Amino acid sequence: EIPISPRMLDGGRVLTGTDHATAGFNATNGTIRYGWSPIRTGGYLEGGFGSNGLYRGVVYGAVEDLVDRSGWTLGADIEVAHSQGDGALEDGDHQFTRYVGRIQSVGEWFQTDIIAAYQTKFFGWPNLYTPFGVAETDDLETTLIGFSHRMDTGGGSWLRFGGYYRNNRDDYEFDRYRPGIFNPFEHETKVTGLDIEGRFDLQDWGLGWRAEILNDDLKSTSLTYGPFTSRSYFRGSISGTRIWGEQSDSETGLTVGLTADDTNRDDGFLGPLLGIWRSGTLADGRWRLGWQMSRTSQVPGYTAIGSNPDAGLFRGNPDLDREKSWQTEIDAEWRDSNRSIKVTVFYRDDDPLVDWTFQRDSATARTANPV
Repeated sequence: EIPISPRMLDGGRVLTGTDHATAGFNATNGTIRYGWSPIRTGGYLEGGFGSNGLYRGVVYGAVEDLVDRSGWTLGADIEVAHSQGDGALEDGDHQFTRYVGRIQSVGEWFQTDIIAAYQTKFFGWPNLYTPFGVAETDDLETTLIGFSHRMDTGGGSWLRFGGYYRNNRDDYEFDRYRPGIFNPFEHETKVTGLDIEGRFDLQDWGLGWRAEILNDDLKSTSLTYGPFTSRSYFRGSISGTRIWGEQSDSETGLTVGLTADDTNRDDGFLGPLLGIWRSGTLADGRWRLGWQMSRTSQVPGYTAIGSNPDAGLFRGNPDLDREKSWQTEIDAEWRDSNRSIKVTVFYRDDDPLVDWTFQRDSATARTANPV
């Protein structure tokens, strides 16, 4: 539930292997990196409608130079989006609204983005999460405030730091016509995060690093059976990259690094990063062949550790430990000015992997278990 306009974000590049050093941390093979897209003066209005009472609309506007000084500009953009419909089935309706605004300051050697966003999302569906033929609903409300500041320090080096606050409320109803039956199922999570990252050129090596601290706090009517309802996360990474034959027909590159992940509630984790690649020219294009290896980790969330371990359809397990993942990958690529071909083969091993497994004595109840 990220209440940011997709048009305010640039990128969508899939990161794997050695990119984990600056991509954040999870136990999957790849993550997605986003950056702030530049503000350009303009706007648009779009809308649509469909069957079952569906209609949607988006209004966006941007001014690139609210302030324009020598070597420095201040711009802003804002977007409002709304969608609602009755759904293809009875009690399958939804309503969604998002407001988001941003201020962007750009200079010759820096860029600062400040964003504020708010969204509500309500949706219903028969058997949304359970198999009992009940009209269930979920109602979410999210507020986000964040900032990011990046500055170039010369010679290809740069430094960026940022932070955010997010408040997410969730009100789930097992039966929309009997609110609060069994349990209100209301949750509120407050998350605050700060991070700093950079890159420095050290003669033959490029050094990338990142440090992050995050704290969350949960208030819930049901996810309180675990040993805690708040947690602080500490993450860091460092990697060095060297390229031989740079700016020539053939290049060879090497990346080595280390990631660290710890919390005040769980054991810590250290994971290595290693990548080797070779590139050259072929048939008026350029080819690249690479191998990458990394180990990553994540800790189970509150739904897995905080749910009631003795009752309910999704039962918690307060004894769950950190999940760990190991992955290796080989990729080959060729591209010219008009075409590109890329093939990637990867292998991943998760041990343990937390999943919801069925209880032996129940056809519906499942428990979060390491498998």
